[in-house]
Amino acid sequence: MDGKDVEPDVVTYSVIIDGYCLRGQMDRARSLFDSMIDKSIKPNIFSYSILINGYCKKKKLDESMHLFYEISRNGLNPRNVKYSTILKGLFDAGRTDFAEKFFAEMLSTGLKPDLCTNCILLGGYFHNGLVKKAMLLFYELEIKREDTYIQLYNVVQGFLKFSKISEMITFLKEMTGNDFSFDASTVELLIDVIAKDPSLLNMIPQFPLGNKK
Repeated sequence: MDGKDVEPDVVTYSVIIDGYCLRGQMDRARSLFDSMIDKSIKPNIFSYSILINGYCKKKKLDESMHLFYEISRNGLNPRNVKYSTILKGLFDAGRTDFAEKFFAEMLSTGLKPDLCTNCILLGGYFHNGLVKKAMLLFYELEIKREDTYIQLYNVVQGFLKFSKISEMITFLKEMTGNDFSFDASTVELLIDVIAKDPSLLNMIPQFPLGNKK
């Protein structure tokens, strides 16, 4: 990697590490990361973020968490790393208790959840069958008026995933004042549910397709 005239810096290393991560070659990515440190080139927040994201995609969450907590020990600010990346990884792996603790830790730093984080929370709860927690979160966001229209889709998709049609219908009736409409991904889920049980067709109210304008 080293050339005669150009010494690789942290940016060069980070770009190559990113390439390995994109290919799922995490052993090579980590080896190069460690090699960079051995050469007294200090990784920056971008370097850590690349490696953390790569490990999360490979569902190697322990490695991700180890790197995350290593950031502050090396004098960098972990607030600049996307908490949402690790949060999603934890939910996808079914580690809901740890995900909730990690989210609480995020809040304790003073960070506020954005749309992406809230969608991950809703999706994570539904993904793990925690429907009541998902709905409590949604209604909390509705009270705060925080992006609830966009997250209506997450809620409906969560109901459909677990074939909770009656709960979905009740929810949709409550949301009629929000000018709700199905998007393409929601329709796809709905068709799948009806295909498995055609008797549900008459239970589902007709809502328009498209997006709110």
